[in-house]
Amino acid sequence: MHFPSPFYLGTISYRMSVLYRFRKGFTRLHPAGLRRGFTLIELLLVIGIIGILASIVIIAINPTRQLAQARNATRRMDTGEIMHAVQQYVVDNGSLPTGIDTNLKMIGTATSGCAVACGTELGAGTAFSVRIATGDDDAEEEVATNDPVYLQSTDLEMVQDYDPSRGNQLIGMRFQNITVPPGAIITNATIQFTVSLDDGNGNEVTNLTFVGQDSDDTVTFDDVANNISLRPRTTATVAWSNVPNWTVNGQLKDSPDISSILQEIIDRSGWASGNDIIVMVEGTGRRPAYTYNENPSWAPLLSLTYQVSGMTVADCLNLNTLTGTYLPSLPTDPVLGSAAKTYYALRKTATSRVHVEACNPEVGEMISVEQ
Repeated sequence: MHFPSPFYLGTISYRMSVLYRFRKGFTRLHPAGLRRGFTLIELLLVIGIIGILASIVIIAINPTRQLAQARNATRRMDTGEIMHAVQQYVVDNGSLPTGIDTNLKMIGTATSGCAVACGTELGAGTAFSVRIATGDDDAEEEVATNDPVYLQSTDLEMVQDYDPSRGNQLIGMRFQNITVPPGAIITNATIQFTVSLDDGNGNEVTNLTFVGQDSDDTVTFDDVANNISLRPRTTATVAWSNVPNWTVNGQLKDSPDISSILQEIIDRSGWASGNDIIVMVEGTGRRPAYTYNENPSWAPLLSLTYQVSGMTVADCLNLNTLTGTYLPSLPTDPVLGSAAKTYYALRKTATSRVHVEACNPEVGEMISVEQ
């Protein structure tokens, strides 16, 4: 058997001694020695910093946003060019080009289809009203029972049934073909009721709450259990507290303003002009109103006023008088624009200034110039 030489053993002993002294010194400097790691707080801080840096980088290199901002830069340049051309026309001719007035109008050669929502300005208020149109569009659901929704009633008892033993009801009203465009601002909305005292009076202490069906469009009521109560509800509600007594049969009574409920529905991404809306009523007490089944002309009537941004006329404004001399050609929006509909609009203000606006800015910008 071969044994290591004394010299070899001494070398090993020396190296182990050095390693021991190194580790001993390291341990003095770092009590945890080689076992020391990151604390939980340090790890969370590092993760947070990485997340912030990643968000900044993603935003900085987001190609979709960068392209949208580049198109907005083009829109700002275009509105400036249109304004400069109009001003130069006024200098040379002593008046604005024909057709420019206080109505915001889209520049283009088309003769219709230009009444699109445009930018920051609200047009004049538009009144709209619609009455319950079928016997299935006003209905009652007894809250305490599992009975089918009642569609044939001659009155909507809000909310106590004429038979007190049957408890309170949930009332549903569906209004069809609401021709309010997406993006509209509802400035006022009420429901008008025709008082019905055929099955008792309306002088109990009454507190009602209005709420809408939170849907892009609605279907009519069906005579099955819970067909009103199972519908999704808007966040917005409107209270009608201490409703005045209803003592005269056939008298007209208006609800409080329920525009907040309708606005929530109109603001839905899937809303389209011509969709149908449902309003529900619940609470305590008793205020009875006639239904479509009793007399269509006495059925609940929804009336509202709305405003839309921008366009107030149906025709474009042909400003080809500017081309050639004042503009090489009319600028067109980089996404939607064409010679027929440029998606740039202008008007004269009440102080005879000129307002030019881009109708299709992106990433939340508003682009306009007024001089």
